[in-house]
Amino acid sequence: MKNFKRFAVLILSLSVVTICTAITQNQILQLLELNSMFDVLHKNYDNQINLKWFTQKHNMKVINAQFLSRYGFSVQEVKDKEAEVLEAIEARGVEINNPNSECLNTTRSALANAIEYANMNFAGTVGEILYYFDEISSEFFYPVVEVLHMQSNEIQWEVLHALQHVNPVSDMDRLIQRLRDDYYVIVWLYENAIENMNVEIQRVQQNYNRVRSSIFPTFRNVAAYFNFNANMLIDTLPGCTA
Repeated sequence: MKNFKRFAVLILSLSVVTICTAITQNQILQLLELNSMFDVLHKNYDNQINLKWFTQKHNMKVINAQFLSRYGFSVQEVKDKEAEVLEAIEARGVEINNPNSECLNTTRSALANAIEYANMNFAGTVGEILYYFDEISSEFFYPVVEVLHMQSNEIQWEVLHALQHVNPVSDMDRLIQRLRDDYYVIVWLYENAIENMNVEIQRVQQNYNRVRSSIFPTFRNVAAYFNFNANMLIDTLPGCTA
């Protein structure tokens, strides 16, 4: 809006100057048309950037939900197995009529240690996920978006930038030609920038898939290792006596 107001003031000034110079009404109309073209390009550029931004945000929500779901399944598996071991310990305590025997207490301690180890591994795996999300913010998609937003702002101010270097009173034709040339160059840059964003989104998705293929088995392995130790504890219970 500020850009439009400043440009409108400029055009009004040029219209006044037209009375006593060689500037033609047609030149002023061409300048207005070029400014409108840059405004439309800026709007389209911003819309494309925002569309890619929301696409990326959606992708991150999906992958975040997938990680949380897989984490929840694995944690629940550990909790269910823990409950099974505790139930077996209590049942053995009833059988030997001594629920607090040294052997059973040792088994409880071993179970607590196994739970702590599983929790530590779960936390480490979540840390890997968070590290990757931070990596995206600092190295992948978002720096590209930041640069593109800056480029978009430059498009918005392109006419005023041209006026800084060309005298619109004495060299209007040169100004108009420069803006036309700039427009087609910027269109080419714009199309390449949007394509780069598409490539960047694909790169991020490929890395998501890589991390997912690594993290999901890790969650399963943590639960599987706990289940293995828990089964060993259950197998030792028949040897516990009063």
